[in-house]
Amino acid sequence: MHPSQDVSRAWSSLTEANRLLRMAEEMAHVGHWQFNQTTGQGYFSDEALRIFGLDRAGSQVTRADVLAAYHPDDHLRVTTLLRRHIADGTRFEYPARIVRPDGEIRAVLVRGLCDRDPAGTSTVTFGTVLDVTEMRRTEERLQAATVLLTTTLDTMEQGLVMVDAGGTVAVSNRRASELLGLDPGFLAGKPHLAELQQALAAAGEDALIGAILRDETGPAGSSPVEERTRTNGMVLDVRSLPLSGGGVLRTLTDITERKRAEERVAASEARLRALTDALPQMVWLEDAAGDITYANPRLRDFFGSAPYTRLDDRAVLYHPGDARRVSRARMRAHATRSSTAVEGRLRRHDGVYRWHKLVSVPIAREDGVEWLSTALDIDEIVTAREALRTSEERLSMALDAGSDGLWDRDLMRCRSWHSERWHTMLGYAPGELGGQGRDWEDLIHPDDRERALRLFADHIEGRTPIYECEHRLLTKAGTFAWVLSRGKVVERSRSGVPTRVVGTHVDISARKVAEAQIAHMARHDPLTGLSNRTLFRERLDQHLAEIGQHGGSLAVLCLDLDRFKAVNDTLGHPAGDVLLEAVARRLRGLLRVEDTVARLGGDEFAILQAGSRSAQDAAALARRVLAQLNEPFTVAGRDVRIGVSIGIALAPGHGLSGTVLFGRADLALYRAKAEGRNAFRFFDAAMDAAVEERERLELDLRGALSRDEFMLHYQPVIDLETGQVIGREALLRWLHPVRGLVSPGEFIPLAEETRLIVEIGAWALRRACADALAFGDRARMAVNVSAVQFGQPGFAHTVLAALCASGLPAHRLELEITETVLMQDAEPLIATLTVLRDLGVSIALDDFGTGYSSLSYLRRFPFDKIKIDRSFVADIANPETAAIVRAIVGLGASLGMRVTAEGVETEAQAAILRNEGCGEAQGYLFGRPAPLGRAAPAGRPDDAVEERLCG
Repeated sequence: MHPSQDVSRAWSSLTEANRLLRMAEEMAHVGHWQFNQTTGQGYFSDEALRIFGLDRAGSQVTRADVLAAYHPDDHLRVTTLLRRHIADGTRFEYPARIVRPDGEIRAVLVRGLCDRDPAGTSTVTFGTVLDVTEMRRTEERLQAATVLLTTTLDTMEQGLVMVDAGGTVAVSNRRASELLGLDPGFLAGKPHLAELQQALAAAGEDALIGAILRDETGPAGSSPVEERTRTNGMVLDVRSLPLSGGGVLRTLTDITERKRAEERVAASEARLRALTDALPQMVWLEDAAGDITYANPRLRDFFGSAPYTRLDDRAVLYHPGDARRVSRARMRAHATRSSTAVEGRLRRHDGVYRWHKLVSVPIAREDGVEWLSTALDIDEIVTAREALRTSEERLSMALDAGSDGLWDRDLMRCRSWHSERWHTMLGYAPGELGGQGRDWEDLIHPDDRERALRLFADHIEGRTPIYECEHRLLTKAGTFAWVLSRGKVVERSRSGVPTRVVGTHVDISARKVAEAQIAHMARHDPLTGLSNRTLFRERLDQHLAEIGQHGGSLAVLCLDLDRFKAVNDTLGHPAGDVLLEAVARRLRGLLRVEDTVARLGGDEFAILQAGSRSAQDAAALARRVLAQLNEPFTVAGRDVRIGVSIGIALAPGHGLSGTVLFGRADLALYRAKAEGRNAFRFFDAAMDAAVEERERLELDLRGALSRDEFMLHYQPVIDLETGQVIGREALLRWLHPVRGLVSPGEFIPLAEETRLIVEIGAWALRRACADALAFGDRARMAVNVSAVQFGQPGFAHTVLAALCASGLPAHRLELEITETVLMQDAEPLIATLTVLRDLGVSIALDDFGTGYSSLSYLRRFPFDKIKIDRSFVADIANPETAAIVRAIVGLGASLGMRVTAEGVETEAQAAILRNEGCGEAQGYLFGRPAPLGRAAPAGRPDDAVEERLCG
């Protein structure tokens, strides 16, 4: 065969392979690519360029071009994966997102393999990129345009050498000399073959000698063909034609490029087959008779070894519900010789049916039509589509029945849409407000408008992931309702500018009322409505700070009712409550607006007389208090007489510290009570004997730990439903060798003030963790943590050391903190709390509702438990207090926090707590604090407790 015919056939084969690849890529939405690892230059098929949104037709694509297209969140993962696989020379496959130049984000699946040189180094990486975005939207359109780069073979130039019967070169041309590497003048001199042999040998072209000089014994007209490679790498096609009169005509053709082209074609065919094998869909070719002439491994893997080779045979592979529809689509396509795409279920070799998208494209042949077909598995897409339809139906029903108001804002046209519920929750008729974008803005409370619009702008301008704001909206009735407004940008222009925002309005008015009520209760006495200790100290500290800066004076009066206990014991607690309320009213009536009266607890009250000019002013107020409270009270239909003892301390004369001033007023109160009651006394220096007692107590306290005088008692925490012990609280006790058992209320404040609590608290933490294991059950162990401990650097390490030393699992340790801890610097505090939570340690907020701003702390840090203060439990029979407890329980449930009630002492209290939904409780009703060995074991409720809870 003539060399030009070989080239033509190679060209036709390559063209046909390219045409089939291009058609397959168009149907499959798959692009292929290739990169030279040395130069960093690569080739992207048209479909790959389209997928990446690159405009590089006809030019090189660099590795940087491609890597820059990956989504920032995927970039590091992709580059790391590619670096590893290229280094290992292994196949790879990964999903990723790309950001096209127009800003559109597409999802792709990239597969590839590495070609290595004999040394094992990856030299070329090639593979496929599949745009799976459209597949996930179930609107597959197989479009690919593949341009296979081929090397155009140069026009073959032949060299000619004719040798006569005597062995002499009779005729030659210049091209023959060039191809043989000889001087043109040598062949022109008509040398004998022996001379030609010597010249070729001298040039080192031994490979040519046999082909050029061999005797031709074949019949005239035959044309033997040989390929010989010169020392310079040139490959020659040597053809010999014996002459009828003797001799031979030899043609020499440089086929070096053709050989290289054949190698490239072979490599390309190998790559094409690898690409076809790597495609996620089944691919096969059918001839005009319907016989399958080619199938990729995906098809064989899916159908197994079943001999379905013809169209009619494969009809049984379709689902009975799809067979007729799919067959009709194929018949129409065959009749019209047009492409077809249809969805149907195919039966896998194990009998399972899976949804596929079936695409067939006709390929015109001289002898008829071939059909290139693909089947892409879309079973998960169909399932997702059905789930989406169901979800949309549910959403539609939810929108009709939900309690949230929905809104949708078109930022480009300044138009708004609001749901019917949005209108009705504000008292308007559906559609009454129209659709202007400013309708919502005009309804916002003036005090909230600037913040709400600023937060909205922050989200629109990309500074926050969502818009969220609590604000008030004007109702039709003219009042304002609190709403929680949330929204998110859902549409953007091609340049990325937000164009649409959707969101919800949730009516939180009831929650705001409850929060205000809880906040009020946190700073006020629930029985009398007076300020509580927290608010009193807060105002005292404020006034003292002003005196320290600008001068002035004030008086603190500590009051203790005389004979109140007798009233309580004879007439009962309800009568005692009535008396306390009456006392509060009389005290309130004696004071100016700038003064403060507080109930500190029980029958203890305090008065802050702001701007008191002298001791006489304070004494005058004290006399008025004595006179008012000495008047009889009517309680339960009876006249009741009580008295009051008052201690007074003055600032700045008696100190500028709230703690010192309060303590000295308390010392004066004790003096008044000791001297006969129903009187008032001022603090004087003689009362400082108490200070000396405190110093002696501090000295003893400093050596108590080394003398092993501390111990822990454990009070059980009960599950109110089952009565089982589910936890214990460790309570610190000091057994003094002389004083006996010292009250925690006496030595713990001293330990905190002297910072001895850091060392004592660390000991208590280690002991509690060790004892938790000694109990032999799985109950949680709660340990109280002081603000001084928590503010100590390395506190989290102290907790970790206690856990490691004891072997107690972190999830069984619960640290109880009060709001005084939370009043420290927020950033280090939250950092420490986060470390402890990450360890698995639970955090409980103790004495909830008695501090400064419990609700704000709940929003700033997600506690695991809320502990209702015993003051609420003691007064829970009061409907207002029960409502507060109910609100706290509901708040804990909505925030996913457990709720424990403290100080439960009666069965009635336990019953109310259980009815209000409180899950856990502790108190004397269930067990007094006891040392290890005498505390109730977990999981087995005390019989008496069980009887009280269940009977």
